[in-house]
Amino acid sequence: MTGEDRAPGVVPPVEEQLEQILREAEARVAELRRQLEQHRLEAAQHAEVDRLAEYLAHATVRWTEVRGFFDEVITELRFPGQPR
Repeated sequence: MTGEDRAPGVVPPVEEQLEQILREAEARVAELRRQLEQHRLEAAQHAEVDRLAEYLAHATVRWTEVRGFFDEVITELRFPGQPR
């Protein structure tokens, strides 16, 4: 006899009550784990956004170095053999 077959007002056996409590608890734990994973993902994304200025600063330095390299190449192509 399941909880659905029972007459109104009849209390289910303790084991059935405990099984139902466990099912509800496991479902809640699964939901909490999903929320925790979502929170961790969002926290990691926020950390990356917070570091965006640092990334851009490094990228600017690197682009400056690339431009310096090309300036040297152009100078060498225009004036071969001249000391810098």
